[in-house]
Amino acid sequence: MQRESVLRVDLTRGAVTEEPVPERWRRRYLGGKGLGARYLYEELPAGADPLGPENRLCFALGPLSGYLPGETRYAAVTKSPLTGGFLDSYAGGQFPLALAGALPNCLAVIVQGVADEPTTLVVEDGDAELVPAENWGA
Repeated sequence: MQRESVLRVDLTRGAVTEEPVPERWRRRYLGGKGLGARYLYEELPAGADPLGPENRLCFALGPLSGYLPGETRYAAVTKSPLTGGFLDSYAGGQFPLALAGALPNCLAVIVQGVADEPTTLVVEDGDAELVPAENWGA
């Protein structure tokens, strides 16, 4: 199965939607860093506060995550609160496998906005939703 969409989590509206990634982007940006950078370039207004609701936090799977054993890499891409510039970081572990298994069509998760209360993103069986975080601070 080819991954063709991103999961957009809008904390301000309390909405989770799946939207297609333009085909030209999928062909041009093979890994998570490139795709995340493109979304930041397209969506962040000039001068956006890195800690404000306009910023985006993109968790993008590596090109082979979930397809080959041991390929469990992803990139986290955002605007840095320290420098105000582009920030990318990489990690491995269970997250890429869990995302690829729960949402096999998904290339990335893009988080934006600010929630009114502590909120958890639950992704199961091809569906995603925001639910109140019951044990926050416990």
